[in-house]
Order: sequence, then structure tokens, then C-alpha cells
Amino acid sequence: MLRSRNTRALLVLLFLCVGSRLLTGVWYIEDPDSLRFALGVLDFDVTRLQPHFPGYPVFIAIVSVFTSISGSSGLGFALVGGLSLFALILAGLRFCTTRIDTPEGLLLATLFFFNPMIWLMSNRYMPDLMGTAILLWILALTVRNDHAPRRDLYIGIALTGILAGVRLSYVPFAAIPFLIAFVRSRRTPASLGLLILGIGIWLVPMIVDAGWDQLVLSAQQQTLGHFTDFGGTVETLPDMEERRIAVVKGIVADGVGGYWQHRSPITLIVTVGLIILIARGAWWMFSRETDGLVIIVLAMCIYIAWILLYQNVVFQTRHILPLIPILLTLAWAGGVALMKNGFAGRFITITLLIAYAATGIVLATQHTLPTAIAQVAEHLKKQNNDKRTILTSSLVSFYMQTHGVPGTYIDAESIPHSFSSRNHDDLIVVGWYSSLVDKRPQRILHFHHNPYVNSIWPEVPLYEYDGTFESGSLK
Repeated sequence: MLRSRNTRALLVLLFLCVGSRLLTGVWYIEDPDSLRFALGVLDFDVTRLQPHFPGYPVFIAIVSVFTSISGSSGLGFALVGGLSLFALILAGLRFCTTRIDTPEGLLLATLFFFNPMIWLMSNRYMPDLMGTAILLWILALTVRNDHAPRRDLYIGIALTGILAGVRLSYVPFAAIPFLIAFVRSRRTPASLGLLILGIGIWLVPMIVDAGWDQLVLSAQQQTLGHFTDFGGTVETLPDMEERRIAVVKGIVADGVGGYWQHRSPITLIVTVGLIILIARGAWWMFSRETDGLVIIVLAMCIYIAWILLYQNVVFQTRHILPLIPILLTLAWAGGVALMKNGFAGRFITITLLIAYAATGIVLATQHTLPTAIAQVAEHLKKQNNDKRTILTSSLVSFYMQTHGVPGTYIDAESIPHSFSSRNHDDLIVVGWYSSLVDKRPQRILHFHHNPYVNSIWPEVPLYEYDGTFESGSLK
């Protein structure tokens, strides 16, 4: 009877996860990163950055299957996002040793389901949520229980290999749990075999597809570029104070929907409520048992150090996503404890959940509307002018040209010495490069989206110039 009730509850949860993500699906390309994954589904080719190395082949393969079945890449991404959310909640239930058909399980599912970042990432054309689900399963199977059976350890080891093909940058988080599982399994050949199997599932097809030499070349170029040029690491954005603030903001504002400057007052309720629940939950969980919790905290610290130094946390807050489920399990533990403490505890928990769910729903709804750069592309496509010159960055040019925006493109970040705006009567500047033009714009447009929906280019200015020349550049 209990098993049947739990099964029905899981089926309802699956329906809600997939259905909600279909309702809030994204039917446009919101940024260049998403564009590369969309192109990868249509024609996977790491050598052409579709997507960039490491290629995320497991994610691309699964989305491609659903795209083939549904006939739509938008549907394919939404379906995989909904299934990834379902897998994440299942991992959370396993991590917290509870069931979906209990009040405790329902509370945990609610925290995961309505989380703003989890909801947004389940609809983005990216593998982050799938990687987070696999990572949480690794933690739940390998270190959450000090006496995990060997079968669970084996599954966790194999999943670590698969994780590298879904979201390679999450492997530092899984490194210590993997090593502990490897040691505890006490069967080195079997453990090595499962790790190799997990890696081979995605690496062998990539080698066959691209060829060994081309794959190595792409890996070298992208790895070097990531750490020294375009990856947003400490090498290219060395201000550590800015990076630390970005991590804190990413966790508080983007990650759990808390308050930050200029945000809605409702997020104050979320902030205060989550502080109370997380503090109460941390005290409750660590005072009851510490199975794996110290190891998980250490793994979190390693991951925070990794993204602080070697990920683009300043401009892409999605890198903090793997931390969010752990924080939500602490909030869950606090909510469970408070709900047992009479009216005051229930009032705090329910008030938080209402504000928290409202924040997630609003952001998910806004996510269905085009981002600023998508609005710019649509605006320029409607003009249908192939004789104009478009001055912008190479990344924006890639986005625009892929969307069929006609024109002659000039890279504003490596502008040739021969360039003179006086030679271009019909000139468009997309982005922050108006100082390169020595005439007054005929029209200035600003395109916006909510930066908490997508932190990439939340405001994009567009300058339209005619042939009138005025000496002196405009600052």
C-alpha cells in the first residue's frame, strides 16, 4: 500500500516537472552559449564549437533523441530539463532519506521545484541542471551514508565518469566523494573498470566523430583559451573582491531568489526565511548525525575555490548551481524542524514558501520573453537591410549572423586601422562601442531583460547612424 502510494506520488511529480517546464519553455535562442548547444543538437561538431570543447556529448545526445521524437529542439530541451528536475528531486529525496508521499518529502520537492535558478536552468539550452542532478546522485550514493553498500559506491563511481561528459567543470565537486567511494569499494579493478566505462560512453563516440588529432587540438585550444583568454578566470578578471562579491550575489540573489539591491521587497521575505531555515537545519542535521556531511562541506569548499578562480562567476552566475541543492537540503531540515514547533514555526515556513514560489514563477514567466540580445536580432531582422555596416563584438556578430541578420560585420574589439565611420553612411553599433564612431547617432535604442533571468547582457544599446559627419567622437 505504501509503495503504491509513493509510486503514484512520483508519477504526479514527474508530470508536474515535465509539464511545468513545457509551459515555461524557451522558444528562442537567449544568448551565444545557448546558441552553441542548439547548433550542437542540429549538427554536433566540437571542432566547429557546436558546442565548444568538452562537447557535453551525453547531454547533447539525450536532447537530440527527444528533438528527433518531438520534431522541435525547443521541446527537446524542455523535456530534458523537466526530466533533469525530476532526477534532481529524486536525488534530493535519497540524500535526505525521505519519501515524496510524506510531508517532509513534499516540502523538499517544493523547495527544489520552485527554486528560481533550478527553474531557469531547466529551461535553458544548457547541461547544467542535468550535471547537477548527476552530482547530487553521486553525493547521495557515495558519502551521504558512511556504510553505503558496494553497489551504491559502484554506481557513484560510474556516474562520476558520466558527469565528465555532461558538465566537466563539476568534476572538482565530485573529486573527494569519488576518491572515498573508490577506497571504500575495496575492489580497485572493478572500480577502475566502471570509471572507464562511464568515461568511455561519451569519449569513444567523440573520438570516432571528430578524430583523435582534431579532438586533441580542439581540447588544447579551448582549454588554453578558457584559462588565459575568454573563460572569465582570475587570469583575465583578476579583481578578487569583485569575484567574491559575484559568488555571494550568485548564491543569495540568483541561486535562492534572495534580496539584492533594486530587487523586489518580496525577496526580503525569501532572504530572512531561508536564513532562519538554513541556520536551523544546519544545527539540526549536524547535531543528529554527520554521515558524509563534513565530506560534502569540504567538497563544496573545493568547488567554491574552483569557480572563484577558474570560472566566469563575474558574468555567469549559473556556475553556483551545484551548491544550491545542498543549501536547499539544509533549508528543508530547518523547515521540518520548524513545522513541528507550533504555529510560529509553521507560519515562518509557509510564508517563506509562498514568497519563494512567487519569485520562481515570476522569473520563469519572464524567461519566456526574449532576452535583450534576442530583441536586438529581431529588430534588425525586421529592417532587412543588407547594405548596412554593423559594428559590434565577434560574439554578438556570431549570434546575429546565425540568426540571419544581414549586413557587413566589423569586429569592434579588433577594429582595423583603416576603419572610418565617415565611410559608412548606414552604420549600426550594437553594444558598448559608440566611442569608436565620430558622428552623432540618429537614434539610440536600449533593449532590456531582467538580469536575474539571465546575467548575460541584460541591457544592450543600439546606435543607428546616418551619413552626417561631426568631428570628435562621442563619449
